[in-house]
Amino acid sequence: MNSGHSRAIANTCERSQTKLQMIAEMLLLSCEARPLRSCFSSQIVSPSYLHERISATVKTIMTLMKAILAHVHMISTKWLEICEGLQELSSTTINLIELCSHTAYLVAVDFPGCELAEDGLVDKYTVLLSGLEIKISCNRLKRARIEDLTPQLIIDLCSNISRHISVITDICRLAGESVEEESTADQFKLCVKSVTCAAGCLIASIKSYKSHPSNTHHSRVIVFCEPVLAASNALVSFATEDDFTGKQALLTSKARDTQKAILGSCMSIVSACIQLSKTVRDLVYDVMKPHHREKLHMCTNSVERASSKLHDLLDQHSINERALELCKEKDRESPKDVLGEGDDSYHSDSASTSTVSENSGNSTASR
Repeated sequence: MNSGHSRAIANTCERSQTKLQMIAEMLLLSCEARPLRSCFSSQIVSPSYLHERISATVKTIMTLMKAILAHVHMISTKWLEICEGLQELSSTTINLIELCSHTAYLVAVDFPGCELAEDGLVDKYTVLLSGLEIKISCNRLKRARIEDLTPQLIIDLCSNISRHISVITDICRLAGESVEEESTADQFKLCVKSVTCAAGCLIASIKSYKSHPSNTHHSRVIVFCEPVLAASNALVSFATEDDFTGKQALLTSKARDTQKAILGSCMSIVSACIQLSKTVRDLVYDVMKPHHREKLHMCTNSVERASSKLHDLLDQHSINERALELCKEKDRESPKDVLGEGDDSYHSDSASTSTVSENSGNSTASR
């Protein structure tokens, strides 16, 4: 496998690992007791539906991990298929994180003495996630070599940045119109203007580079990534202050322990998926070492154990029907989510496959 293939696959592993770690911090390690209405609340027709979706998602994760293992053990390692499998595994694992976070909230507020969370002006998770997507895409543009910036990759990254800037600016524009304090409303307007201006400069630079690839235009892209990152980080930080994101649910100690147990079991599955990405990256640069293949098997065993514990916990506890109905009512009252509910493509990394495909032609990259 040549250096271009190795670099592309290693970068895919690192992006998957980074994204999983960041989203796990947002939803699992933070232990915040909030519903995730923006993801799938209108699709949840009953408490059993959540349990079924979690079971199906865990099975998909196991299937993807075993497929990656099978490709690794082939005489001619199928790196393109492994890369695609890692992207799908990352997307599916993020869906599991969201499902478990939402389920843990609904289970916790079912305990006596607990109070439901209150909505704020800003959907915290949606804003944080869009901020993360902008950061990943901008960093990829900054670090990519000129020979790796294919037209398709440029289009994918530009589209992703534009989409998520639109998400956070739309949310913040609405929040700015709803706040009572004039200075805060002005702050929202100025932050939105700052992000859109910086993004306009970056996208213009990307288009110039796409039309006339050169070191000068490439340097402009790198330069204008910085103000986009700075402005979007500032807006995300401002918009997700406690004053704008509502109140978490008030939980008793027993309810909190149960919530943490569910989130902890999910985190064990996520950790195994992160470890698998790390191991595949190590394998890219040291194919002959059997230790890496043994670690891949350990990852699948870890997921099996953690999923069994997760299912036991969900079987032991009920889901609050009242909280479920309130989630659906709030979802019907609010405008349709800017991301599109249940859109798995939101978590996909379409640019990664195009890079590996470009590097390997139309054939599979082999060892």
